[in-house]
Amino acid sequence: MPAVMIAGVELPAARAVRASENRHIVHHHIPGFEGDILQDVGRGPSVFLIEGVLHGDSAHSDAETLRQRFRNGTPVEFVAPLATAFEVQDVLIRSIELSEVGGWSALIHARITVIEYVEPPKTATLSAPSLTATAEAWGDELDAAMGTEALARRIAADPASASSILEEAGARSPAMRDAVLGKAGGLLAGDPVGISSLLSGGGAPSELLSSIGGALGGNFDGLAEVFNALPKEQLKAFVGHVAAGDLAGALGSASDIFGDGLVGDVLGAVAEDPEMLEGLTAIMRGDLEGLETLARGALGNPAVMSSLLGAVPELLDSMGVEDLAGSIGQGLSDLTGVDVTNIFNAIGDLDPAKVGALLSELSEAGSLAEIAEILADGAGDFMEDLIGIDVFDAGRAMLGAADFLRDIKRVIKSGRDLIDAVRDFDPIGDMRDIFEEIA
Repeated sequence: MPAVMIAGVELPAARAVRASENRHIVHHHIPGFEGDILQDVGRGPSVFLIEGVLHGDSAHSDAETLRQRFRNGTPVEFVAPLATAFEVQDVLIRSIELSEVGGWSALIHARITVIEYVEPPKTATLSAPSLTATAEAWGDELDAAMGTEALARRIAADPASASSILEEAGARSPAMRDAVLGKAGGLLAGDPVGISSLLSGGGAPSELLSSIGGALGGNFDGLAEVFNALPKEQLKAFVGHVAAGDLAGALGSASDIFGDGLVGDVLGAVAEDPEMLEGLTAIMRGDLEGLETLARGALGNPAVMSSLLGAVPELLDSMGVEDLAGSIGQGLSDLTGVDVTNIFNAIGDLDPAKVGALLSELSEAGSLAEIAEILADGAGDFMEDLIGIDVFDAGRAMLGAADFLRDIKRVIKSGRDLIDAVRDFDPIGDMRDIFEEIA
C-alpha cells in the first residue's frame, strides 16, 4: 500500500485505510401524516479509519507527535490515496489508539480515526432577519406539505367532492393543486370503491382520473380489481385514462382472476374509442397470449366481436364455430339488430363458409328464432307495410321449417348476403319469394 502520512508522521506499514461518508437528513414527524417529512441539510464530513504500525527508533516520538496533535485539536495534513480520491487534505484526529507489543518496544500498533476538516466561512454568524426568513421559508414549506396531505385525504374520504377540493388547492397555488392531484391519485388507486364513487357523479376531474391511472401503472392485478368494481358506464369513463400497455397487462390478469366476461366488458369500453382500440390491439396482437386474451374477450362480449375482428382479423382463426355460437346464443339478450348484423358481416368478410356453419350451429341450439326477432326489431313494421307480411310470424315459421338452410342458400351465396338483405329491408327479389312461400 502507498505510504500514509498524518501530521507529518509516516505510517509505512499501514494495513488498511477505510473511508465513509453520509448525509444529514432531518426527520420531521407530523401527527396523522404517513411517513416523515425529510429535510436534507447537507453532506457530513468524510471519515477515515487508519490501521498501521509505528516502528523503528522514531516509533515513540512519532506516537507522541500524533498524541500531541490530537490533544491540541488542530487540523493536520492527511496524505493517502483515498484522501486524494475524496478530495480531502486537512483532517482532525478524532480518536487514537496505540498499543505496544510485549518485548518489542520499537513496535507500536496504531488505530487512528480522522475526520475531514472544513474551514468555517469568514462570516459564520447569521443575522436575526436572515434566521427569521429561513424559519419562515421552512414553515411555509411545511404548511404546504401538510395542506397537500390534508386535501388529498379529504378527496380520498369523499371522492365526490374532488372538484371543489381541487379548486380550493388551486386557489392556494397551481403547484399545490398538482401535488394534491398526485397524492390523491395514489390514495384512490388502492380503493376501487372510491374510484367508483368518484365516477358515479359523472363529473370526475379528468386530471384526477389520469393520476389514478398513472398510479396503477404496472399494477395489473390492481387494475383488474378496479375494472371488476366499475359498472360498464363507469368503465367507459375510466379506461381512457389508463396507458395501453397497462390495459393489455390488466386484461390478461382480469381474465385469470375474474373470467372472460370482464375482459369483454373492458374491451367493449375501449371499443368506444376506435383510436384507443387500435393502440391496444396493436400491442396485444404481438404475442400469442395477447391474441388469446382478445379472443376470450370477444367471446365474453359478442357486442364487441365485430370491432375486434375488424382490428385483428386473425382472431377468427382461434374462435371455433361452437365457441361463436355459444357466445352469440348466451349474449343475445344484450345484442341489438345492429350488433348481430355487424357480427355476421365481420365473419362473412373473413370466412363466408364459417357463416353457414355458424347458422347451422345456432339452428341446432334453438337460437335462430330469437336472432330473427332481434333483426326484425324496429324494422318489422316497415317490412310489413311494404310486403304485407308480419316479420315476427314469418321468422318463427321460417325458423321452424326443416328446409330453412336450403331456403337461405336460395337467397344468398353466403351468410353475409342474408344479413345484408335483412338489414337493408329490401322487399324485392328472393327475399319476397321466401316470405311468400312461407306465408
